[in-house]
Amino acid sequence: MSDWTLKDEIAAYRKMCKDGLELEHFGKWIIVYEGKLRGVFDTQNEAVISAVKKFRDNAFLIKQVGATESLYRSGLPTVFGAVSSINFEGAQCLQNLPK
Repeated sequence: MSDWTLKDEIAAYRKMCKDGLELEHFGKWIIVYEGKLRGVFDTQNEAVISAVKKFRDNAFLIKQVGATESLYRSGLPTVFGAVSSINFEGAQCLQNLPK
């Protein structure tokens, strides 16, 4: 199991944005795991399926690049995205995070 926390993954994402991630992948769904970009997807569902298969028991971040931030708990890892609902069984919005 990874020592990275969701807080670490969010910090890594924000650093990636400062380094130009939004210019290259705006509107795409990404996976951040252990502080690294691990995948870029057209849809949220594709990102969730890939992340759960690869990183099931660890904290990872799923985020739509450039979108407003909201936090979701799926029952397994925490999914960080930018929608009012998520098509992943058991997911529910916990809170809105300030930028």
